[in-house]
Amino acid sequence: SAMSPSQKALMAYKLHYEMGLTIQQVAKRMTAELKLDKTLRQWQISRWIKQAENRHKRSRIPIRSVAPGASGTTARSAKNDATKT
Repeated sequence: SAMSPSQKALMAYKLHYEMGLTIQQVAKRMTAELKLDKTLRQWQISRWIKQAENRHKRSRIPIRSVAPGASGTTARSAKNDATKT
């Protein structure tokens, strides 16, 4: 339906934000995984990612995109604090 993003949109979103791939890398990877004849265009990947982001915002689901290192730094700090005591 128009309200929910396609499986391709969710796949692009996950590859980009959760795996940290660039738009170009996402296009190549999705083309290979989906066994498409033509390489996906970067504008299409960007559009799908935007659709998934908008879906998350509308449903108030927290977006998993976090600045690189933000979560890792916190985890490392917590680990370091635990070993100091």
